[in-house]
Amino acid sequence: MLQAARGIAAWREPLTVALLIGTSLAEGAALFWLLQPWHGQGGTGRALLFGVLLLGGARGLGRLSAATGRRVAARARAALDRAGRMLLVGGTAVPLVLLAAGLGAGVASTALAALAGVLALAAGAYLKFTLITRAGYNQGFALKEVPVRGARRFAG
Repeated sequence: MLQAARGIAAWREPLTVALLIGTSLAEGAALFWLLQPWHGQGGTGRALLFGVLLLGGARGLGRLSAATGRRVAARARAALDRAGRMLLVGGTAVPLVLLAAGLGAGVASTALAALAGVLALAAGAYLKFTLITRAGYNQGFALKEVPVRGARRFAG
């Protein structure tokens, strides 16, 4: 749906779809780690997969930011930059550090992994919220010719 909204510059970029899919996969993995204390299915391999998904979402954001450049409105760019910093720091870097610290922490690793899941989930949701509500500025449109209906009559 976002791709079809041609009047909104931040949405019509083809990389927007890839960003949404990438962050959705990372959020799904974050939900897995959030619920990990109840199902106990965590492990090093799954933690590495979660880290790769987090890095993929951050990479997608960087590519989208570079591709849109100055084509989006200034307020949309500022909102996307704020959400991008949130995703990079709070949704990627901090969860990666927590996962790395949790790999050797024993029992505390479950709590650290759940916290990493919460942070990544919140940052991804915030990015999507911002993309839809704050970066959805309409570019506008231009009519080269204004149509005239009927025949013009001159009183003469």
